[in-house]
Order: sequence, then C-alpha cells, then structure tokens
Amino acid sequence: MGTASVGWGMSSTHPRTARENAEFSVIYAIDRWHIEHGYGPAFRDVAEATGFALGTVHGLCRSLRDQGRVIYDDQRARSLDVTH
Repeated sequence: MGTASVGWGMSSTHPRTARENAEFSVIYAIDRWHIEHGYGPAFRDVAEATGFALGTVHGLCRSLRDQGRVIYDDQRARSLDVTH
C-alpha cells in the first residue's frame, strides 16, 4: 500500500520537522514578497513576515543557500530570492 503525498516530495509517513517547517516559512515569505513587491525582501522583512528573530532568519537563509534553495548576495541589499 502506497503513502499519500503531502508536498515537497515527502510522504505522509515522514512529517516535516520543525526546522523544515521553518525553512518552508522563510521560502514562502521570500516568494510572497517578490510577488507582492517585485523585488527581494530584506532579512528584516522576512523576520517580520515569519515572526522569527532576525538571527534565526539569517541562519535559515544561510542554510537554504548552502542547500541551493535560495540565493542572495552578501554585498547587495534586497537580493534574497528563491531558486526555482
């Protein structure tokens, strides 16, 4: 018997961890900002949208960048973007 898909390529037998939920929230916030404003959010904007501390958002974004799921330039403001 197969398992039902619940998104992000995971099955219902593997619920997302708290970290995966946090990463999803950050990716969603970045994507929504781009849709609504037409440019990338600042880390502070993502922190506001998710309710996470600024340091938490920065750490999550650094991890997501290492995974190749988001991109940003340390030397450029508002350069956060989701890789598609």
